[in-house]
Formats: sequence, structure tokens, C-alpha cells
Amino acid sequence: MGILSTHLNARQQEMLELLAREAYAFAETAYTQLKGHEKLSHALDYLEAQARLKGIPFDAARAKIAIEKAWLEIEGMPKRLQQR
Repeated sequence: MGILSTHLNARQQEMLELLAREAYAFAETAYTQLKGHEKLSHALDYLEAQARLKGIPFDAARAKIAIEKAWLEIEGMPKRLQQR
């Protein structure tokens, strides 16, 4: 766990990561017509709402990192990194 994870217990961190994957999937399927940064905004809104419902402290920077990590795990390495 990184520095941003220090204020979450292990269970909260695990839940945040699961919610980030869910938020990513939600934004990708519900907002297919939008660009990446717009989808990220909706994913962040979704993640914030779900985290608050589950009593997980919300931090936008931590949430963005978790969603981007989920994106990398689901979509694989971005093509621009694979071409290096």
C-alpha cells in the first residue's frame, strides 16, 4: 500500500479497489458516447457515492488513482506504453 492508503484500514482499501473497478465498469457502459476524462468524472462521482454509503473515507486523489489502476487492470497496458 502506498502513502495515500495510510488512512484506510486494509478492509477499506480492499473495498475502495473493488468499488473503483465497479465505478470504471459503470462509466464505460453507461456513458459510451463520452470521452475518457468525462467518463472518469462520472466514475469518480459513482465511487464517492458508494464509498460514503459504505462508510469509507473519500479522497478524490485516492479515488482517481484507484479508478486508473482498475482501468489498467481491465484494459491492460495502454498501447502507448506497449510501443516503447
